[in-house]
Amino acid sequence: MYVATDPSQEDRIALRKPEAQDGSGASIAEAVLSAVYAAEYAPLVRTIRRIGLDPSTAQDVVQEAFAKALGSWNQRADVASTKPWVYRIAINTALDQLRSGKRRGMLPQRMYTPEESQFDYTDARDLTATLMRGLNPEHRAVVTLFYFQRFQHEEIGEMLGIPRGTVASRLHAAMSEMRARAQELAEREDALQRGSSERDAL
Repeated sequence: MYVATDPSQEDRIALRKPEAQDGSGASIAEAVLSAVYAAEYAPLVRTIRRIGLDPSTAQDVVQEAFAKALGSWNQRADVASTKPWVYRIAINTALDQLRSGKRRGMLPQRMYTPEESQFDYTDARDLTATLMRGLNPEHRAVVTLFYFQRFQHEEIGEMLGIPRGTVASRLHAAMSEMRARAQELAEREDALQRGSSERDAL
């Protein structure tokens, strides 16, 4: 298992070698996964947070994903696929939590918005969180990976284990739903403003 909870806390990531692997295989797994961990820990935690888990649980999910990856190293397709493979494990673990209805670590009232948000204005950040909250976990995952993490369709498909066309269709459905929700919120706000203006005029 990984000893460090954040790559910034230690220069080296200590791993426990699976007993099933020989020394050479374990060393390769540790070297590759340690490099991916150091480079992708923070982005992967942000991805899991945006899908709908709180910071602490997102960190637990990422830790669990790397532990699973180490334990099932021989199941990966090749070393080059390690990054999307680890993302797939982490995202599937997060989606399983959301689907199962576990409440620990979930954010039923709002999507968590990290301090390092890419949005410059609070209103835009809050609106995006509101719109994403209405999406199902699968659609929220592709929106997060495409618009926040800036992965391409092929990469997202490999991470989620779905065809490229499914990625595109989920993105289209998600954006259509978010646009419709945005329009609904805008019309509701306009109606409230009109009502307020009419009352002030009396």
